[in-house]
Amino acid sequence: MKKKISLLLITYNHEAFIQQCISSILRQSSLHELEIIWHDDRSTDRTIELGEAMLAGKEVQVKRLFRPFNRVQRRVPFLLDMLEQVEGEYLALLEGDDFWMDDNKLMLQMMGLDKHRDMDLCFARAPIVDLDGNHTNTFMSALGDKARRVEASEVIRGDGGFIHTGSIVMRTNVFDKAPRWVFEHQPVGDYMYQVLGALRGGALYLPFDFSCWRSQNPQSFTGKYDGNIEFNMRFEAEFLGLLRRMQMTLDQRFAADFDHMIFNHLVILLRKVVPGAHYEHLVKAAANLNYPD
Repeated sequence: MKKKISLLLITYNHEAFIQQCISSILRQSSLHELEIIWHDDRSTDRTIELGEAMLAGKEVQVKRLFRPFNRVQRRVPFLLDMLEQVEGEYLALLEGDDFWMDDNKLMLQMMGLDKHRDMDLCFARAPIVDLDGNHTNTFMSALGDKARRVEASEVIRGDGGFIHTGSIVMRTNVFDKAPRWVFEHQPVGDYMYQVLGALRGGALYLPFDFSCWRSQNPQSFTGKYDGNIEFNMRFEAEFLGLLRRMQMTLDQRFAADFDHMIFNHLVILLRKVVPGAHYEHLVKAAANLNYPD
């Protein structure tokens, strides 16, 4: 039977967290409506072994994309590979080091989007936890105690940390209308998904703690960005290219919002150049940058 919602589960060396992650999936009250598209990017630890043990004997449909080589390290895209496996009307997103906190998360978000047919994306507040899963008393996406529409301009200007990826449920058909470059290698996917999902009618915010973001993980994007000047210079240069491409090809009502983002990230990049010892990293990043046409 065709499922109503498809989860894109992405893992890489998440053996310390995968059991908590999958346990939170299996507790969902709408599990019977869910299929899992599991992409593992050539983990070198026990992520797959532990994850499979959690799924053994469970009545949930799982489609596995276990890679023979690491695609992220080789800058090979895999979003389209995952979307080709999707059957659901809705998409949920989760990485193996995060987990869901509410057993009714998917059900409530699907109900919200079923009711608000003019919006394509729903998200919620996300507590930040440490490596051991302890609450840090800080939040992502803490936008108040009432459900509301968040306009696309606010999502665009909010940057990638505005919405926690694990809190997202969005309509699958958003990608049917997406430009071709969306399926190419990108410096980061989270921001792109958020913007695409919000363009038509904004995004539905629900004031519940549906998912958590795990901080301090050295394998995560943030872990790689912090303290690695060459990595974050290259990212900023590539992200500027992505922002310009989005500005040129997406809804022109939001061109000024992308101008705002481009300016902010130019400032971030230039601040990293000020210490003379770091200038060679900027040159190296720019030399390897593929600018959009």
